[in-house]
This record gives sequence, structure tokens and C-alpha cells, in this order.
Amino acid sequence: MPQGSILGPLLFLLYINDLCECSTVLRFILFADDTTLVASHENFDSLVDLTNRELDYVANWFIANELIINNSKTNVLYFSKRSISKNLSHTKLFIKDCQLNFSKSVRFLGITLDDTLEYDEYRFEIRNKMSKNIGILCKLRSVLPEKHLFMLYNSLILPYINYCNIVCTGTGSTKLDAIYKLQKKALRICTCSSYLASSCPLFYKLNTLNVFDIRKLQIALLMFKCLNNIAPKIISSWFIRNNAIHNYNTRSSNKLHFGEVRNDNSLRLVRHQGPRIWNNLSEYLVSCTNFRLFKNKLKSFYVSAYKNSN
Repeated sequence: MPQGSILGPLLFLLYINDLCECSTVLRFILFADDTTLVASHENFDSLVDLTNRELDYVANWFIANELIINNSKTNVLYFSKRSISKNLSHTKLFIKDCQLNFSKSVRFLGITLDDTLEYDEYRFEIRNKMSKNIGILCKLRSVLPEKHLFMLYNSLILPYINYCNIVCTGTGSTKLDAIYKLQKKALRICTCSSYLASSCPLFYKLNTLNVFDIRKLQIALLMFKCLNNIAPKIISSWFIRNNAIHNYNTRSSNKLHFGEVRNDNSLRLVRHQGPRIWNNLSEYLVSCTNFRLFKNKLKSFYVSAYKNSN
């Protein structure tokens, strides 16, 4: 098929559809021509041996299907709950005769994943992109009205804050301060406000949310999907109601159960933040059964909080 054809992507997906069958140990994440393999084990040395063995099966599948792996674009990222004393430079993973390189970070579906899952590099990229686009807003401030400037904000600034907000903002609020400051700067430019103008009235006037409330909104929307059986089952299984654990007739029996929290890092996870955010919503919001209506009501609720804030 010629590159760029309409049928090309569909036929390619059909062609690689059985890639996941070449190994029963590895987990495959396929998105178009971007393939990610995941392996896990309690012992590091066993993990290396297991991965090398399974990569042989993957390489054989590529050979049988006359496809070539681009080794220069293939990287290995190692995650662990505890630091290891092993030097990863001495650890060797191969696809056939080609050794793969360990990396500190990789690009995955538009997000830069690092080996600590702190997303510092990704947030740095977001700040750089926002700063460049804020420069565009500055140059257009004198020739465009507020309405058009805000349209540019929604096109050039907001997507970077919205995309995977749940993931990259779950590592502590202080790490979002730089993004929040850039967001406020952009809104001051859109409204031609002074550098020291209070930002909350601007958020209220433009009916938009700050980076912190965007995270709350996205988590609440995910909770809505889980509780209404329209989310993936693997995520929905994280959340249960109190009445599923005990039979006591209490005021909170119908609310979501808080899981065990071992440390502050665990507290910031969606599986712990989700029940807390959902349980704090009013009955007026949680009783809504329409997703779009729930989203609009919840956004209005968060925006209204800016009205009397300084």
C-alpha cells in the first residue's frame, strides 16, 4: 500500500494484530506503529533473563512477518519501588544480536516517562512550549480583542495543561507552581490586565479552570465513568463503596471506600484521590446520570469558587 493511503493504517493494524500472541509473559501496548513491551519480576536478574528470552520470541515474529525493528529508536526503561545497587550499564538486553540501550526517559504517546515517574522532564517541556506560545499572545495583544486572544489561549496553551493532567500532576502541587504562573500570565495577556492583577477573577470571567482544578475535574470525570460502568474494568475495580465492606447502616455507607495509604506518594495516586474528591461532591452533582451534564455542572461549580477569591 502507498504511504498516506486511507486503507494503509487499517491494513497495518490487521497485519500486526497477532503480535501479542508471540509471548504469554510480556504485556503488549499497541498504538498505531508504536509498540511498548512490559515485563515485571520480583528479582532483577530473573527479570533480565526472562526479558531476553521473551525478546527472542518477539524478534522471531518480526522476522517471520518480514518486519524490521528500528533498534536506534528502541529503548529500555527500568522502574523499581526501591533503588538498586546494580549498574544498568552492565546489564545487557538483546533483540537478536543487537544490544538495547537503557534510558533515563522515553517518549510514550506524547508524554516523557522517566525512571522515577516524577515527570519532571515532561513538565519542563510543557513550560517551554507554554512560554513560546505566551510570546505569541504578547505580540498579538495589541491587535486582537480579548475574545480572539482567549481562543488562542484555548488552542495554544490549554491543551498542554489538559493532556494527561491526571498523570503528570500527581507528584505534588509545588511542582505545578511554574505551570500555574505561566497559566496566570497567559490569562492576564488575554484580558490586557496588569502584571500584578489577581488571577481568580480572570479565571471566573473567562470561565476556565486552573491546572489544579483541571486535575480535580478530570479525576471526578473518571470516577463518574467508573461508577456508571463506562470506564475500563481494570480501573473500575480500584473503587468500591463502604457498604461492600461492612453492613453497618451509616451515613457514609454509600460513599466510596478509602484504601490503605502507606506514604504521601500513595496519597496522590488516583485510586486514593478519586474517592476523596467524589465523596466531597454534593448530592446535586453525584446524582447526575448524564456525563456531559455532570461535566458542565462540575466545571461551573469549580469556576464559581473563583468569584469571591483573591
